[in-house]
Amino acid sequence: MRLVVEKYFASEIDQDAIHVAALQHGLSVTQVGPVESLTESEITKLCPIDLLIGGSPCNDLSLVNPARKGLYDPCGSGKLFFDFYRVLKALQLGNKGRHLFWMYENVASMPKEYRHIISRFF
Repeated sequence: MRLVVEKYFASEIDQDAIHVAALQHGLSVTQVGPVESLTESEITKLCPIDLLIGGSPCNDLSLVNPARKGLYDPCGSGKLFFDFYRVLKALQLGNKGRHLFWMYENVASMPKEYRHIISRFF
């Protein structure tokens, strides 16, 4: 997107993705740990934040995967959507009225029921 990034915070657990971010953005990337363990206090300390981008792995939401676990399985990755929403709400609170742009992405081929559930949150 060619955005100038002053501070780059990432909640990534995949070592390959961490490596790519470090190569692309150098020392400006601060890894904050797994999203599931971030507290509201830790999140709001990062503020002000202008842009939040996130998405969970698509395998548990994709129609292509007959063994998909969906949004609610505690062992699946689909539940990470709810952590994105939690982080978004904490950042909005921590930004104290400052506008926060955000984007959540996932697979286009998810079942309509998952899409409707996700859309209801926004």
